[in-house]
Amino acid sequence: MRPLKLTMNAYGPYASTVTLNMSELGEKGIYLITGDTGSGKTTIFDAICYALYGEAGSDRRSDASMLVSKYSDHSEKTYVELTFSCRQKVYTVRRCPEQLRPKRGGGYTTAPAEAELYFPDDRPPITKSREVTKEIESIVGIDRNQFVSIAMIAQGDFLRLLLASTQERSAIFRKIFSTNIYQDFQENLKRLYSEKSSECKRLLAVVSQQVSTAVGVDSDAISRAALIEDFDTICRMISDSISLDNEEYNKLSSQQKEYKDKYRDIAAKLGAQQELNRIDCEVKKRKALLVQKEQQLNKLTSELGKIDEYSSLQSEILKKRLTLENSLSLYDEHDKLSVSADAKKKLISTAQNSLAQMKSECDKKQKEADRVRQIISDGEGLMAEIAELEASEDKLNQRKKQLSELKQLVSRLNALYSALKSAQKEFISADAEYSKENSLLEEMTRTYLSDRAGLLAATLKDGVPCPVCGATSHPSPAQRVEESVDEAVLNQKTAQVKRLEQQRSKSAQNANSLNGSFKELYSQAKNTCFEVLGASKPEGISPIIVREEHKLEQESAQVKRELVIAEKKIKEREEKLAMLPSLEGDIKKLTEKISECENEIAKGNGELCALTLRIKESAEKLTFDTKAKALAHIEQLQRDEKTLAGKIDSISSEHAKCNEEYSALKSSIESLCEHLKGYNSDDFEKLNAEHERVNEYIAETQKIIQTVSERININSRVREQVVGMADELKTAENQAAAVKSLSDTANGCLSGKEKVSLEAYVQARYFDRIIRRANVHLMAMTNGQYELKRSSEAANKRSQTGLELDVTDHYIGSDRSVRSLSGGESFKASLALALGLSDEVMSSAGGVSLDCMFVDEGFGSLDEKSLQSAMDALISLGNSNRLVGIISHVEALKERIDRKIAVKKDLSNGSNAWIV
Repeated sequence: MRPLKLTMNAYGPYASTVTLNMSELGEKGIYLITGDTGSGKTTIFDAICYALYGEAGSDRRSDASMLVSKYSDHSEKTYVELTFSCRQKVYTVRRCPEQLRPKRGGGYTTAPAEAELYFPDDRPPITKSREVTKEIESIVGIDRNQFVSIAMIAQGDFLRLLLASTQERSAIFRKIFSTNIYQDFQENLKRLYSEKSSECKRLLAVVSQQVSTAVGVDSDAISRAALIEDFDTICRMISDSISLDNEEYNKLSSQQKEYKDKYRDIAAKLGAQQELNRIDCEVKKRKALLVQKEQQLNKLTSELGKIDEYSSLQSEILKKRLTLENSLSLYDEHDKLSVSADAKKKLISTAQNSLAQMKSECDKKQKEADRVRQIISDGEGLMAEIAELEASEDKLNQRKKQLSELKQLVSRLNALYSALKSAQKEFISADAEYSKENSLLEEMTRTYLSDRAGLLAATLKDGVPCPVCGATSHPSPAQRVEESVDEAVLNQKTAQVKRLEQQRSKSAQNANSLNGSFKELYSQAKNTCFEVLGASKPEGISPIIVREEHKLEQESAQVKRELVIAEKKIKEREEKLAMLPSLEGDIKKLTEKISECENEIAKGNGELCALTLRIKESAEKLTFDTKAKALAHIEQLQRDEKTLAGKIDSISSEHAKCNEEYSALKSSIESLCEHLKGYNSDDFEKLNAEHERVNEYIAETQKIIQTVSERININSRVREQVVGMADELKTAENQAAAVKSLSDTANGCLSGKEKVSLEAYVQARYFDRIIRRANVHLMAMTNGQYELKRSSEAANKRSQTGLELDVTDHYIGSDRSVRSLSGGESFKASLALALGLSDEVMSSAGGVSLDCMFVDEGFGSLDEKSLQSAMDALISLGNSNRLVGIISHVEALKERIDRKIAVKKDLSNGSNAWIV
């Protein structure tokens, strides 16, 4: 698409009709749109964009009220008309924004927006705004946003696109390439996963609540099963409980029926047994008394038969007492032997204590000697250990030396790099000064030669041959220059330029020499880095060297500590060697004393055995252990004699009385028993106890049956609810898992992976193509020095990445941030990136080719050198097939660009524009 003719009427700052025949600007190259700030230069592009799409090129002018000129009254109709060519066909489009128009009867009315599109053939024009826009998009092949991105590099967008972060660049690309559909897709996945996850939690909470209401099931086991969502186990546990409860319910119901029948039979028998029970109780009382009397009578009868026995026993007690009194002298002899034995035991005990002490001391000495021998034995390999530690220390020192040499090498490399950069800057400065003075010398030489030619031409005459070319006719003789150049001044300038050329050559040689030295030293440092640290390049190696030196210092300190410990052990071993003979002598002396003590103990034990034998023989002759016990027994025998005499007198009288009472009680019992023939005294108690037991059992069983029935109903309901909810939960969890996997992938949240979302991934593909197209321009602008590249790896895996930008400097062979570029370099890189973006948008729009482009940039903020670079870069656009309009008010551009659209601002009558 190429604009051929643009007409603006009462549009923006233009109060009247302005017509620009843009076909006069040619088909390619560059032209300048120049004018004062605020005069309406950018409005020309806005008008073209509005004519095509019904919206201005700038977002800030999107309001229709801003399109109507403030310098014209409402009687002047605002419109824009554009004639353009596309694919060798010419179209005309005309648009009017919504605006106030005067009414016939006075006042104003709002006129709606209008649009018309005329075709190159006989087709009728389209007159509806939306249909015109739709047809324009079909003809041109791109929409308004793509057209703005391709055809206009807006003021301020250069560095904003170049230095943007991933998030900022993503927002730009989202607008240009309409990648918001991927962002919406990511957000929808997040929202969908949140909904599915909430539904799973809700269902799980409902299931857990239902499970908690189950009765008679192991609560801990069923809670654990609910936590891990093992619903099969939960249902099995509830079903098992229901089965057991059903069995218990049937069993209890059957038993309850049997006991109710039994209860009625027992109640009938209880009445008949009640009277017999009373008689039986009375018989039992008398029989119990009869038993007591019988026992008493038997005891007295037994005692009566023992009167003769008591008399014999009384004689025996007397005999024993007399014998015991005669043996009292034997107790004195036995006591003397016991005293002698106790004294001997004390002597043996003292000797045994001394023996135990000597053995303990001997054991301590023996253990000390064994420990000393072990220390001596363990120290045999210490010398070899010290030798090994010293060897390790030598290796560490050698490693320290290598690191120190590498550190010095890196320091030399950094110093050489600084010197190289200084030399390159010196060469650039010398080259610039030489180029400037050489251009001046060439101009002075042309002036001098022109003046010499004029001086020679003044001597020419018609018919006289020219001394230079031999012509005799001189229709256009050269004229002398008004301000000529003196030959001495020219020679002085020539000598100055020659000196500058020599200085530039010297600077170039110095820079090349330093560059060669740097590359050689860099190669050496690279090899040394690999040999010493395994690093592939010396960049950033200094912190690694510092860490490695710190690590070596720690290892060296550890080796030194181990050497000190080993030397201390050797010293201890020597001390122990000196102690060993003394310890062995002490052990020998103690062993001899122990042997003597053991002999004394053996002798004492022999004597003690003899005494013990005599004591035993003496004890066998004694009835009691001590004389006191014998005397006490004699007194007891005397008391027993008196007791037996009293018993013999009382037995006879008590026996006669008890026999009479027993006979009377027996007669009364026999009379009562006549009434109880056929009666079992245990029947009533058994029937009554059974009656109460059956009644209690029936009541208790009824409670249990009711409890079991309620439990069966509750658990059956819970089982049905769990089965239904479990199926629903499983379906929801499967859906949530699938959505989560898709959401994590689309949103760049996969664990351990770079945080690249689906939208960022798509944008990165666009960005790679933009960079490839931009580098075509940038390599040409910088003579192959700079090349843009997208960072291949993220700085970390915690934030969204994928659209970071670096620049490769091919002169020094390293990558660095685009933020490190100078002002002029940044302009070239920014312009190249903008051109690459424009090319990619055209390509992504189906290979659309726009033959026009506008560059709107604030060049006034650039320094002289950067401005020169900017002008060179912009003028180089003229080599393409596009017609590029440069919107600027910088004077330097006016001097270098011939084709212009001039815009002039009138504060009272609005702006005007024309083609120069």
